[in-house]
Amino acid sequence: MPSVPKTLLGTSKPISLSHPRSVPYFPAGAARLGVQSDGSIFSANPTVLAWNLSVGVNWFVFLGMVGPAIALSFQIEGSHDATSIEVEVSDDEIEGGFLLGFTAGVSVGLSIKQAELKWVSDGWNSHVETVWNTALNTSLNIQFDLIDIILSLVLKLLGEHGKTNTILHKVDNFNSQLLASYGLFDSVSGGFEQGAGKLSVSPSFSLPVNLAHYIPGLAQINTSLEAMMGGFFVGPTIGVALPATVHFTEIQMAGKTFSNLKINGSKITGTATGPGVAGLDIQVGMTRTPGLDFTLGFGTTISVLKLFSLGGNISVNVLALLGLSINLGTFPFTLKSTLGSDSILGADSSFRLAEVILEEPARVLRDGRWGAGQGQALRLGKTQ
Repeated sequence: MPSVPKTLLGTSKPISLSHPRSVPYFPAGAARLGVQSDGSIFSANPTVLAWNLSVGVNWFVFLGMVGPAIALSFQIEGSHDATSIEVEVSDDEIEGGFLLGFTAGVSVGLSIKQAELKWVSDGWNSHVETVWNTALNTSLNIQFDLIDIILSLVLKLLGEHGKTNTILHKVDNFNSQLLASYGLFDSVSGGFEQGAGKLSVSPSFSLPVNLAHYIPGLAQINTSLEAMMGGFFVGPTIGVALPATVHFTEIQMAGKTFSNLKINGSKITGTATGPGVAGLDIQVGMTRTPGLDFTLGFGTTISVLKLFSLGGNISVNVLALLGLSINLGTFPFTLKSTLGSDSILGADSSFRLAEVILEEPARVLRDGRWGAGQGQALRLGKTQ
């Protein structure tokens, strides 16, 4: 039987939700948003004797958003003939969710110029000219992570200290303009075989309820630890999950389409049902099914001086535990590559970027660069 050489397929490598080829949860698209706006708070330019002083205080905000989307990659290898195919899936990984970052800042600029009288020799037009030389030019930039500030305030109201990851997961930055990124995020590696022939993620967020504040004795312990920049948490967490599941539907190669796929562990078998892509190309048809679930958990944590922290928690998806599910639709997409390739060729989910202008003034993010624009631009993922 002709072989199917080991081939890498996916949205990107390494996988990333912020990559343009990541697949939106829904056909309406996923946000690829970068908005920056700035303005002046104060400016002055007085001249005193031989010195010109220029002072400016400006503000800026940057909002970044990605998702909800999924990103995945895997390798397949096997054999086929005129009527059937058998391949094995390996090195699979998937991540999914929604990422958000919100940075604000203030910049202070100070410039001092000193006047110098200079004689300009020009015959009958000779004269004295004033030349301004820069004596000092400096600036100070202060940035704030607004998401972290908001989460800290919320957790403060809930009586929770130092548990920002309880509400939103802190993740790697998806944009260099951001101080930090947060989101509903989940990633799974090697889950295809254990997932009964599917790739699944379940990003979630939850709110803690600290019972230590309401139980005598524990409340005193918590108060004592707070005095040492620590805290004690014990209680339930309640939240929402946005699970997504990806299934294989067909494999096209060698001029044929193999469907009626059956899964056995990490192996996929199928039968030829019609024509398909030819040559050295391979195309894998897949579906993604986003859903909704609710989480319930219980945990405990003790921390001291923000240097020592010990604890643990368990959490379950309530509907999944009861054998129930809320599916928000099933939507197809395809992944393409060249047989034997160890790099990502592309992903086709009919994805394009649409730009929506909000209002003036602002700078616009195009192709990863900020430039002069007529308004705030949202880069939104759309499908044809």
